[in-house]
Amino acid sequence: MTGKVKEIVPGSQDQAATLTQGDWVLCYSGSMGDDEEKVWLGRCINNDVDKVFRKGVTWRNDTGKAKANVGVAKITLAKTEMGVTVQWYDRCREQLSPDTCVQYKICEEFPPCVQSATSVISTSANFTVVQMGGIQATTAYTRRQADSTPGTQFIKKFKQNMYMTTNAQALQRQMRETWELDLGTYMHAVNAVDWFNSR
Repeated sequence: MTGKVKEIVPGSQDQAATLTQGDWVLCYSGSMGDDEEKVWLGRCINNDVDKVFRKGVTWRNDTGKAKANVGVAKITLAKTEMGVTVQWYDRCREQLSPDTCVQYKICEEFPPCVQSATSVISTSANFTVVQMGGIQATTAYTRRQADSTPGTQFIKKFKQNMYMTTNAQALQRQMRETWELDLGTYMHAVNAVDWFNSR
């Protein structure tokens, strides 16, 4: 699988070396065992948990041997392989504009984790993700709105925060956290993965 990804994106390690806080990445999900989504959307986050990252986004394993148990996902980085700290985003269950874009919300199931740069298909230098605005954003993400029980918690930035407790707060939060990726960009990444898997 790693060999296939390297053929798709021979410069993935070089792309990753330029990543900074807030940059977006499209990653090949096959190596992560996801059968439903071929491409994942993530946003780069400074890593202030793993000391080797020195509070940066990336770290190249120049130790001369494989480095195991990196990040909360406990991945292994091969020699000279680069790790990228990513906050994943999930596709919204309801797509409001399926003919033009793919909509995402922040993944609350997992905190930011380290991902191998080998799976990077493209970075935000080559595509744009825009924050959704307007009244339509209120229907793109309904779970937080529906679950307003005081005390309900979710994981974010390595600590637990409370769910929004009022409808107005929930709708405001949804608008900030719903993002749109151009459908053409998404399909280009999916087609690249399909092409590899068919070889």
